[in-house]
Amino acid sequence: MRIEFQARVGPNPQVSVVLLDWSCRQSAHVLDCLANQSVPRERYEIIWVEYYNQLSECLKNKLRSDCPAASARAVDIAAVLEMPPGLCYHKHMMLNAGLMLARGQIVCFADSDAMMRRTFVESILNAFDENGDIVLHFDEVRNSDSRFYPFNNPPLREITGVGSINWLNGKPTGLLDRSDLLHMRNYGACMAALRSSLIGIGGSDMHMDYLGHVCGFYEMTWRLVNAGKRERWHDREWLYHVWHPGENGHRNFIGPHDGLLVSKRALIARQTGRVMPFVEHPAIEALRMGRETGPDSFTPPAQWAQQLAAVAHRGSVVYSVGCRRIELNVESDGGRSMRIIRPPSPFGRRCSLKHKVRILPTLGRIMLRQFVVKRQAAAYIGRGRGKGAFRNAIRLLQATIGFFKRIRQYNRHWARQCWLALAYAAQEGAQEVVVLGQGDEVEIIKRLAPAAGIAISGIVPLHAEAAVVNGLPVRKIQDIARAEDMIIIAAFAGIDDALRVAVRAGIPRGRIITLA
Repeated sequence: MRIEFQARVGPNPQVSVVLLDWSCRQSAHVLDCLANQSVPRERYEIIWVEYYNQLSECLKNKLRSDCPAASARAVDIAAVLEMPPGLCYHKHMMLNAGLMLARGQIVCFADSDAMMRRTFVESILNAFDENGDIVLHFDEVRNSDSRFYPFNNPPLREITGVGSINWLNGKPTGLLDRSDLLHMRNYGACMAALRSSLIGIGGSDMHMDYLGHVCGFYEMTWRLVNAGKRERWHDREWLYHVWHPGENGHRNFIGPHDGLLVSKRALIARQTGRVMPFVEHPAIEALRMGRETGPDSFTPPAQWAQQLAAVAHRGSVVYSVGCRRIELNVESDGGRSMRIIRPPSPFGRRCSLKHKVRILPTLGRIMLRQFVVKRQAAAYIGRGRGKGAFRNAIRLLQATIGFFKRIRQYNRHWARQCWLALAYAAQEGAQEVVVLGQGDEVEIIKRLAPAAGIAISGIVPLHAEAAVVNGLPVRKIQDIARAEDMIIIAAFAGIDDALRVAVRAGIPRGRIITLA
């Protein structure tokens, strides 16, 4: 291991944030988030570990523009493991390197292409102040819209908007879903634990099954739990991630997993109560035995490197081909088999094809009305005349096609959020719900409700005064407060205002579901 950059100053920090790279990062925006935290910079350090010989250009640019003596330094230490460029990456080797380099009492492993709020480090410190006998995880909000690529520093509220795939009721759906915690929560987003505890369990497992995209630091989580730590997920802090090519490990080597990219070997350790790794890194073993180590000692044994090269070569034809439903079983004789598993659905429920078809006429009417409004707005702009008329007609056609593409994506997101709200209500045991709002969102929820096994018992309109709205009987919000029905705020705009109305009426926040 070679230290490329070092700017450590002052006493040991409380938190060490470790970020991994295998020459794949195109943007180092995570460093901008970590430079702007609510706690003083000297209370935490940032360690960047690169698997191959050279740091990514995005990090080099940060280091060139950074003053090592400044309080807002980009990183405290940047190290390269000097592995051959043709060798498949092994995340656990980088994790162990970061653990060895860390000086903080708490070590945090985080997604190196995510975004965080200003309170991220503060939340880690507060959680361990409350209880140090934990292993702390943060979930991650993910957005699949390509409009953020190349990374354009979007506001966090945009990441939870159109294109978000796991956002409901003001939280990532993984924190709400109880149907399949193992797959619905993002175990690979961020984890923090005491450095002494991580060294005590032998650090990250160096077994060959962890080669490539699977697994990550969650196998340490489960061994820490086996050692007596309590797994805790922060319910007020999370990371944010936007789409980029290869984000799901497409065409990366993938070791044995359960069909949904959870490592089989990590599951074996979890189920058998194993505490120590199957293969311990010599440098971590030295730390565990109380021997001093340095960067020069972090060199994998020659036998391990040869084995890694052999496995990478043998497994070069074993790909997930972008489909996370394929399970790969790598046998000891080098053979392999695969089977198809359907990925889990949020809250354990799927919307049937029949009900999807039922909402198509409604979505069609909504799209037509949206187009009419757009056309009326465009009418204020004068049409081209003479020589420019043909060119303007082409532009109009292009604008129309672009509009329908954007509005299709928006309406798809709209319908998905309505379905997630209903599925969440069903998970909470609700058989009937009341809808607060009026308009298209209510119509979508009404048509999807039977697929979730939910009945809409009434509606509380925000503005209209009628006995029936959207074909549903109108109820007074005071009557709902006295009942036990859950309420869905069927709106994407003005959610905060509607939420205040419901809370002022005496409805507990736990009975209210929002679409965003």
